[in-house]
Amino acid sequence: MEKCDYFVIGGGSGGVRSARIASQLGAKVILAEKGDLGGTCVNVGCIPKKLFSYAAGFKREFKMAANYGWLIDDKQTFNWTSFIAHKNKEISRLNNIYQKILDTANVKVLRGAAKFLSNEVISVAGKEYLAKHTLIATGGVARKLNIPNEGLSVNSDQIFYLDKLPNKILIVGGGYIATEFASIFNGFGAEVHISYRKNIYLQGFDMDIRLKIQEIMKGQGIKFRYNTNLKSLAMVDGLIKASFDDHSQDVYDKVLLAVGRDINIEGLGLANTLVKVGPNGKIIVDQNMATTDDKIFAVGDVSSPLDLTPVAIKEGMHLANRLFGDGKGKLEKINYDQVPSAVFTHPNIATVGLSEDEARARGIKIKVYRSNFVPMKIGFAGDKEECLIKMVTSAKDDKILGLHLIGDDTPEIMQGFAVAISLGATKDDLAKVVGIHPTLAEEVVTMN
Repeated sequence: MEKCDYFVIGGGSGGVRSARIASQLGAKVILAEKGDLGGTCVNVGCIPKKLFSYAAGFKREFKMAANYGWLIDDKQTFNWTSFIAHKNKEISRLNNIYQKILDTANVKVLRGAAKFLSNEVISVAGKEYLAKHTLIATGGVARKLNIPNEGLSVNSDQIFYLDKLPNKILIVGGGYIATEFASIFNGFGAEVHISYRKNIYLQGFDMDIRLKIQEIMKGQGIKFRYNTNLKSLAMVDGLIKASFDDHSQDVYDKVLLAVGRDINIEGLGLANTLVKVGPNGKIIVDQNMATTDDKIFAVGDVSSPLDLTPVAIKEGMHLANRLFGDGKGKLEKINYDQVPSAVFTHPNIATVGLSEDEARARGIKIKVYRSNFVPMKIGFAGDKEECLIKMVTSAKDDKILGLHLIGDDTPEIMQGFAVAISLGATKDDLAKVVGIHPTLAEEVVTMN
C-alpha cells in the first residue's frame, strides 16, 4: 500500500492549488481526479462561460460601431460550430497546463474515482493508498428538478456543448448561471425566457442591483416568468413543450435547467469516515477547513459558503500552508463578507461587501449613496441603458461596508476597490483620490 502525506481528491482549482503548495513545502502528495483537470471552473464554468459572454457581446459592439464612424455590414454571421470548436481547443490547452503544474510540483496524479475505505485509506482504480491527511475538493454537480421528461433539457454543464444555437430557449433558475446565460443567448440573438420560482432573481445581491439588472434585461427583450415552477417537458413536433404550475405552456428549441448545484460526493464513501454533511447541503468544516473527521479536510464548493473559484484557491492554499508550513499556528480566518464577485451579464455586475439589507439586518446604522447615469460610450452610440453605482457606509465612522456596480467592465474596476475596502477604507478615503477622467471608476470616488 503506497503511503503519502497528503491525498487530494479533486483536480479543480482548489485541489490543484493545495496539492501544489503542499508538495512545494515538502509533503508527498497524491491527487486523484476522475474527470478533466481544472474542475468545474475550467471545463464547464468560469472560463468557457466568460468566452461565451465575450462572443455574445460582439453583436452589441457591432451595433454601436455605426455611431463611431465604422460601417459594419448588416449581414454579419455567427458560426456557432467554429466558436465551440475553438472553445474546446482552449479548454484542452488549459487541461494540459493543469497537468504540467502538477507534474512540475512532483504531485502524483491518479486518473479515476477515489473512495474512502476508512478515514486513512483511499481506493482508486483498485489500488489502495494510506494518507496522513486527505482533502476533499470535489466541487459540485448540476442539480436536477426530477420532473417528467427532464432528459429533454440540458444542465449547466451540457449547455457548453450544444450542436447548434437555439432560436428560442427557456432558462429555469434565478442565480448566477441562469442570469448570465440569459444575457449570453440574448446577445447571440435567441429569444430568451427565464422561469424562476421566486418573485425576483439573483437572491443575495443588493436589491437595487437586482431591480436594475431586471429592468435592463427586460429592455433587451428577455422575458420573465416569476413565481412559477416548471412541472414537465414533452417533445411536440420537434420542439420541447414546457408546462408550468400556473397551467401555462410554451414551446422551445432548448430548455436549460440552471437551478443550482449540489456537492459532488456520490460514491466517495463518506459513510466509512466521520465526515458529516450539514443542513445546508455542504460538508461541515471549521475555520481551518477541518471536517468532523480529524484526518480529513474540505475546500471549495463542497464545503465553502461561497461557490467561487478564487475562494476555493484561497482555502486550498491556506490549508496546505497550515498543514505543511512553518507551524506558526492556525489558518487565518477568511473574511467571507469581503469576497468580491461578478455576474457576467450584459452589462456586468460587480459587488463586494454587505448589501443594504444585510447591513440593516445586522443593526448597523448606515448611509447609502446611489448614482445612475448613461455611460459615455453607450450614450454616444444612441443607447439609453444606465449603469448603477451604489455604496453602503457606516453612519458611525464612514467605513465602506459594501460597493455594488452595474456597467461594462465593472469586475475589472471592482478588484482594486475590493482591496481598499478589505483594508478598511472610508468614503472620505476614496474622496481624497483624484479620479481618472472620464471613467465609470471616477464616479465611485466622486459620488456624494
